Amino acid sequence: MLDLDKEIGLPALAEIKNTFGSMLVVGLSGLRGEAELLVDNCRWVIVIGGKMAFFDLDISASTPIADMIPDSNLRAAESFADRYVLTFGDSDMILFMTRPYHLFLEKGVEKGSSEWNALPQDQKDNFTLLFPDDREPVGVEFRSFLDPAHYSWGADFLRREGELGRA
Repeated sequence: MLDLDKEIGLPALAEIKNTFGSMLVVGLSGLRGEAELLVDNCRWVIVIGGKMAFFDLDISASTPIADMIPDSNLRAAESFADRYVLTFGDSDMILFMTRPYHLFLEKGVEKGSSEWNALPQDQKDNFTLLFPDDREPVGVEFRSFLDPAHYSWGADFLRREGELGRA
């Protein structure tokens, strides 16, 4: 999994931008370098005090993404099999993939199937760290799906998903 401290050095100043739909580019300026985190093939939520403050489908082209996270200093980044957690002061940005969303995006292709395994890795990656120099991008594919029901913010997330017909 991606180690942001090793790649750019933490803490890092972050600038979060809305690019297209729920896709985000997070510009990072760390102690040892700069990079951009392209969040384009996964779900994300902003959690404050254990409650979901925002989720990816809340945003539109006019949403001020930078206002969603009051503290722009990325203090920690933690990898898990089913999620990646970026900690900004009292806020966490949690990147993850659910099985229903995976099947929606991949038109029913199951993770781990022969059809899935035949895809190029960059197509399977859930998010990617891009560098301004000639270093190779670092892509991350979650090893497992996250079940939001197991988290304090999950009931709200699943309710919102249900409203969209995606639960």
